[in-house]
Amino acid sequence: MKRKMGENKRTVSRRDFIKASAAVSLATLTSSTNYAFAAGSDKLRVGLIGCGKRGTGAAKECVTSSAGVEIVAMGMGGREVRTGPEFGNIYDHFAVDFGYPNGVRVMSMCRQMEGCSVRISERVVGTKGWAYTDSMRCFIEGPDAYKYEGPDPNPYVTEHTDLIAGIRQGKPLNEARRAAESTLTAIMGRMSAYTSRALKWDWVMNASKMDLSPPRYEFGDLPVRPVAVPGRTRLV
Repeated sequence: MKRKMGENKRTVSRRDFIKASAAVSLATLTSSTNYAFAAGSDKLRVGLIGCGKRGTGAAKECVTSSAGVEIVAMGMGGREVRTGPEFGNIYDHFAVDFGYPNGVRVMSMCRQMEGCSVRISERVVGTKGWAYTDSMRCFIEGPDAYKYEGPDPNPYVTEHTDLIAGIRQGKPLNEARRAAESTLTAIMGRMSAYTSRALKWDWVMNASKMDLSPPRYEFGDLPVRPVAVPGRTRLV
C-alpha cells in the first residue's frame, strides 16, 4: 500500500529519506568476493567519490545515512575530456567500490563532462525491495512501498535555513566531524583511483603520509602536481 501526503503530513527531507531506507536496506546489499573487507568493528563509514562540489555533497549525505560502517575502497578513474591546462591535474570521471563488514557494498560513480546525460541520485537495494531518491523524488518499491508526495523545498536552501534557525534558537548545528570524515572518504576513493590500490580507512587515517596542504599559506599561484597514473603513482 502506498502512503501519500494526505496520510502523513510531515515534510521528509532527502537526508531523512536516505537515513530511513539505508537503516533498513544497507545491511542486506549483495556482495562480491573480489575485494577485501574491513573487519572487527560494527562501525560503518559510508562515502562517495566525486568531482567538484556535488561529489563532496553526496559523500556527506551518505556518511550521515547510517551509523556503524568501516570502509575499504577500490577505485578507478581517468581524464578523457577535461585534459587542458586550465583543468589542472584532476580526473574527470571516477568509479569507486566501497566494502563494509557483513558483505555490504556501496558503488559510487560520477563524471564531470559537458554534453552528457545528468543524474544525481541514490539507490539502496535490499532483499525485499529498493529505495530511490534524487533532488525531486523519493520512493520505495517492495512489500511496504512508499512514495513521498509532499513539499519539495530546495535542499541547498533548506540546509542554510536549518543552520540559521539553530543559531537563532541557541542550538547550533555542529557537523564539523561529519564534514571532515565525508571529505576524507572522498579523498580515500580518489587515492585508490590515482594509485590503483585498495585502501582501508584505518590506514588512511593513521599510516598515510600524504600531505595535501600548500607549501606556504599565502596568496598566489600554486604549482600543479603531475597527473596521477594508476599503477605508477606511488601510494603514500
